[in-house]
Amino acid sequence: MMWPLKKKNPPQGSAGGSEAERGEALLTAAYEGDVAAAIAALKDGADVSVRHAATGLTALHIAVGTNNMALA
Repeated sequence: MMWPLKKKNPPQGSAGGSEAERGEALLTAAYEGDVAAAIAALKDGADVSVRHAATGLTALHIAVGTNNMALA
């Protein structure tokens, strides 16, 4: 599956960023299987139910779809 987001490192523990940036960080972390980055995005205020604009997938969908049960 080709991930539709631009490849970039999600902010780690940065309390800033817009809602969209925090959501993108969470979705990217989920796709990359980066549990620490996903937790950091959530602590920074990312909405757990944020959906990717093009696919409609949430971080949970991505985690399950990539068989990452530690993140799911």
